[in-house]
Amino acid sequence: MKNIFDLFKLKKNIVVLLGNKGIFLSAFLGDKILDKLFIPYKEEEQIDLSLYKNFFNKFSKSDIYFLLDNTECKMRHDQLPVLQSIVKIDPIEQFIAGYFEKEDIIAHCVYEVTSQPSEIWSLLIMSSPLKAPLSDIVSCVIENRLFNFKGMYFLTLELQVIINKIVQNVENNKFANYFQICAFATQASGIKFIIKHKNNIITIINFEYPFDKTASYVQGIIEQEINDCFILFKNYINNLNKEVCIILIVDEELKSLLEPISFEDYRVILVPVDDILNEPNLENTRLIDTNISKLLIKHKNFPASNSYLKSIKKLTIIRSLTFKLSAALLATLIITAGVMKYRTDTNYKDTNFINEKYYATNQEYDNIKYKYPYIKNTTSLADLYVIDKLLEAPVPLPFELLEKLIITLNPSFKVKEIKWELTNIDNILLVSKRHLLIKLLLNYNTQGISVDESIKMLNDHMISVKNKLPHLYIDYVIYKDKIIDISNRVEIPLFVSIIDEKT
Repeated sequence: MKNIFDLFKLKKNIVVLLGNKGIFLSAFLGDKILDKLFIPYKEEEQIDLSLYKNFFNKFSKSDIYFLLDNTECKMRHDQLPVLQSIVKIDPIEQFIAGYFEKEDIIAHCVYEVTSQPSEIWSLLIMSSPLKAPLSDIVSCVIENRLFNFKGMYFLTLELQVIINKIVQNVENNKFANYFQICAFATQASGIKFIIKHKNNIITIINFEYPFDKTASYVQGIIEQEINDCFILFKNYINNLNKEVCIILIVDEELKSLLEPISFEDYRVILVPVDDILNEPNLENTRLIDTNISKLLIKHKNFPASNSYLKSIKKLTIIRSLTFKLSAALLATLIITAGVMKYRTDTNYKDTNFINEKYYATNQEYDNIKYKYPYIKNTTSLADLYVIDKLLEAPVPLPFELLEKLIITLNPSFKVKEIKWELTNIDNILLVSKRHLLIKLLLNYNTQGISVDESIKMLNDHMISVKNKLPHLYIDYVIYKDKIIDISNRVEIPLFVSIIDEKT
């Protein structure tokens, strides 16, 4: 039961960001940050897994993602000629298999395809060996069945998507084809400068963050590094007719220091750290490790893999499908049992209602006999005969008949009013000529279907009732002018008359 209810709750996610300076852990519930922890690297010391286990164990049943941005990550640009007419397997997989080890974690993107003079795919490939501390933390997650390993990603490739989305929201994507320089600061990797053109991440420069310096010092680093990029990529920029834009993801203090700087009159886009891509509940802090981790969960595009991770993914899928099938079967059984209990309770309540009416009628009959004891002392022989015969004649009551009818009706019918009477009153002493007439006012309720469909279902059910009770003459009239159809709920009033011909 607990696992079924967990399916409907907000999912908990943990992101493990491996940077150049340390590992940043962050836990989320939906859009909200639950906790975070930065663990710096220590030279020549074995990793203390207890720190990671203690953090993970606080958020069991979580999906865990790995975001790689450490010094082990390598970037490679390649151009792959493709002859589509003879290609029978994925040419990128074939290329990777020829140039990388099977154990290497690999992710790639095709950032440009040219068709003249021949088809060429331009690739950006990120790779990293699976070794400590990454391998130790992954093993810790895989061995614990309370967590779901959801894959690895390279920050470099994911930044391509994030920067593209930032640019799309500025002046109708005017700067999509500009030479782009994006800068922001993280605790895990320091100040990052991403050099990008279209979908190609040309290079990334990391600069150590000066924690003991003022904001003005940080502003000076950003200004100097961007000016150095202008010099380093001067020819590239000139070939693009100096179409350059600078994207700075900064807090309010750095924003006020950077706004007056012209940067050679190139366009500057200042993005608040707590309003990246309009994502809610971002932290308003200069170091955006938490915000980057949260953006990964929603905007991830390039999963990394190797032979080991592929096996893990298959096992995770099998385990997930097994649990979902078990949960679905259990839910079906619970719903079936619930429907049966509901119908039983409804019939029990309707039967009790009829019994109460029966006992109330008997009580009233006894009260009349007690109130008029002088009937036995009547002096008229004729009156005495008639009264005697009336008292001897059995009075037909409708309760047994009503019980059979209500049990036959399904729970969609609600009884609003019941009346009954004897027909052929003039021959009341002739049992063979009298009949019991029952009049019922019912409501038939449906949910999620149209009025016409509801009326059809009602007619079908009344035909079924007639077939189940063949000894009764049953007729009904639907009050179509009083049908209620509100908020996808239909209520149909109807009048039912029943004559027991065997009374």
